[in-house]
Formats: sequence, C-alpha cells, structure tokens
Amino acid sequence: MHVPFSITDGTIEYEINFRGADRTSLRVEWGDRKGSFRVEVSRTALGLAKNPSQGEAKDAAKSIARKPMALDASRWYPVRITFKGTEATVQVFWESAGFRNVKVAK
Repeated sequence: MHVPFSITDGTIEYEINFRGADRTSLRVEWGDRKGSFRVEVSRTALGLAKNPSQGEAKDAAKSIARKPMALDASRWYPVRITFKGTEATVQVFWESAGFRNVKVAK
C-alpha cells in the first residue's frame, strides 16, 4: 500500500499480527522520495534502518537502532510511531524504543 501524506509532528498507528510471517516493514519517504527509512517489527526485534538514498548502491542501507523483543505469532499488537522534529518513537505492545536525532544526509 502506498499512501502519500506529509507529516512533521504527528503519529502513525496500526496493529500487526504475524500469522507465520517473519516481520513487517513500514517505509517512510522524505524529500520528494529521494530518501527513506524503514521501521521493521519482527517477533524478535524492533528496528530502524536508513534505506539507500536516490543514486546510492543498494548495500548503502544502514541499521540505526535495534531493540530485542519476544512477540507471539498469533496475537495482534498495536504499533505507534510518533514523529516530533528529528525524533521518532516507536511503541509496540506497551513496550517502547526511542530513536533520537535521526539525521539523513547526502
């Protein structure tokens, strides 16, 4: 699903259920789609990664943060991503991991 919208300070909320899947990934783009990062939620970890920017090699992806978790495969979990300036906070199943001072540069 691709939904274009602009957000500076705000929240994205959704629920996930793995049902046999290994992980979910939410891609967030910026700068007229010239750069992006992704929030990955798996049964064993929550992660934030910078995707390669336009013109960069595919191996330019970079892990920014990772937090171990233990989630059940058949349960629904609420996910909330809150954006405030250069900070993003991700909450899953009443636990949270914060990411601060996320910076992207060419």
